[in-house]
Amino acid sequence: MVQRNTGVNLSIYDSFERAWIPIDEIYLQEATSYKWSYQGKEPFQLLLQGIPLAMTKCENGWEGNFQTPFQTGTVTFEVISDEKQKVVQYIYPDQRKMTTEHYEQMLKDILKEGSVCFQLEGLDKDVKASGRINTPSYLQWQYIKNNIFHLRTIFRLIKEKPLRLLQREERLLKREHVKSVSQRTITWTERNGERYGWTPKKMPNQILSNVTNETYNRYENEVIVAQLYELRKLLIEYKNAGYPEIQQEAERFLDWITAWKNSSFLQGVKPFRGTLVTSQSFRKHPFYKAWFKWFVELYNFQDVTFDMKQKLSLKETYEIYEIWVYLQLVKTMRELNFIENYKGLFVYEEERFFLALAKHRESKIKLKNGGFLTFQRVIQNNSNPFYSFTQRMIPDITLEYSDQMFIFDPKYRVDQNIPHALAEMHKYRDGIISRSTNEKVVKEAFIVTPTQGEFSEEKNFYSSAYHKKYKMGAIKMTPGQEVAERLKTIIKRLLGEI
Repeated sequence: MVQRNTGVNLSIYDSFERAWIPIDEIYLQEATSYKWSYQGKEPFQLLLQGIPLAMTKCENGWEGNFQTPFQTGTVTFEVISDEKQKVVQYIYPDQRKMTTEHYEQMLKDILKEGSVCFQLEGLDKDVKASGRINTPSYLQWQYIKNNIFHLRTIFRLIKEKPLRLLQREERLLKREHVKSVSQRTITWTERNGERYGWTPKKMPNQILSNVTNETYNRYENEVIVAQLYELRKLLIEYKNAGYPEIQQEAERFLDWITAWKNSSFLQGVKPFRGTLVTSQSFRKHPFYKAWFKWFVELYNFQDVTFDMKQKLSLKETYEIYEIWVYLQLVKTMRELNFIENYKGLFVYEEERFFLALAKHRESKIKLKNGGFLTFQRVIQNNSNPFYSFTQRMIPDITLEYSDQMFIFDPKYRVDQNIPHALAEMHKYRDGIISRSTNEKVVKEAFIVTPTQGEFSEEKNFYSSAYHKKYKMGAIKMTPGQEVAERLKTIIKRLLGEI
């Protein structure tokens, strides 16, 4: 188990919650500035990933600022005073540009399209797929990691006012403990009172009466206990999966599950065994409904995910967005029946096939009539059939057809900076040359963004008119939103003009 981060008097200001949150409980986002505060007069050092952070002395201790890196993953804070204390935290995707739901949708789309392409290619080795609801997968792990903070909030709200059950039973009580008398009590006394000392002048020493007890041992709480056991089992599997970053997070979450199971209202509640049904409380009670929904969604990824050993990088959000855009283009070309084979999408390692998409690793699929759709195309002075006479270039996505090239450059974080991003596209248009004709080959170049800023009509970089006039521009592609018809229109126009 992970050592609890107790004794660290360091808090970070959460602008969303508008509150100071202990460092071991804060929800950090990538590329975000945070203010921290340390309660204590003694000198100390605060390190982020081994780098000391600047600080200033204040009335109650020390304070300073830091900025999270532009990527997701674990980070380590070190507080060094009389003793050295470490706090491991996780940095989540930037909510300003892409929500957690968008992030999860990207992963789902990537793995789903990967599965479709794999089946169409008909490779002789199967991709290890889950197929069972309790099989660990990267997609499910992402869901747990990104949503367990929400589950913790739900549990806290349930814990404050858990559902109870009133149980009534008949019990022999001393007469002074009887609180109410019903007709049944009178009838029992007439029939059995003499056995307990009843006389016409004296009440019996003991009387059979109704007793009402409150208990937490009801169906909904039994389901919560059962689901905590299920989640604990899953987290143990992730902990033992052999990935250090996942292991650290899984150990931390296991500590939370242990604490939740030890809550007073769950003591004596046995886990439910049997087929789950959606009770009225799971339908209507706001907190129990949210809890039940969380676990329903936990198992929504069973049909679309590769196993824990697939090699898709899940560390940096902008890389995920680049891969997602590429596979959306693959999907579009597939639906237009432009693809000859999908072999370039996969690599065979350790007796399994994996998606072969990663930063600075060229992957291509062959199109009909000799074209290619390439991810991370490397173009340099000695490359063929196209080369660069200036510098080594690696456009994110290239579409090559009939000795012409079209470039799609996903930009995860752009808004009003689109003119600057488009200016960079000129290096591709002017610097990539055909070795056979010695002419420029990039016919059109586009940046692809998850959001769209506001621009004047004459500078609407996203409009078809702008694209046709200047042979460049921007395309909006947001996970979870329909992009297929828009892409088909663009691809048909581009290839139809060759």
